[in-house]
Amino acid sequence: MAVWLSEKMTFPVLLRSSAMAGMFMFIGAFLLAALWGLLPSSYTLYYAHFRPPLLAFLVILGLLAIVGILRGMLDAWVYHRILLKRKNSKIP
Repeated sequence: MAVWLSEKMTFPVLLRSSAMAGMFMFIGAFLLAALWGLLPSSYTLYYAHFRPPLLAFLVILGLLAIVGILRGMLDAWVYHRILLKRKNSKIP
């Protein structure tokens, strides 16, 4: 929400930026965890037969990207609802 606080923007722009941030956050964390697990392994046959697990890797990556998008959009929606309640409660 730091983007929202630094400059005022419309709700759709906030929603899109939060969705993209969530997507990149989840993809980055997954890739970092995958590389952390693959780099120190000395099992060379795993690298030779990487074609079948590649599809599973991409499917999991896609699912986590969707989860990140939805989480970012939910975060922006909740923040927007809180702002609306604050604005409506201040009006007598």
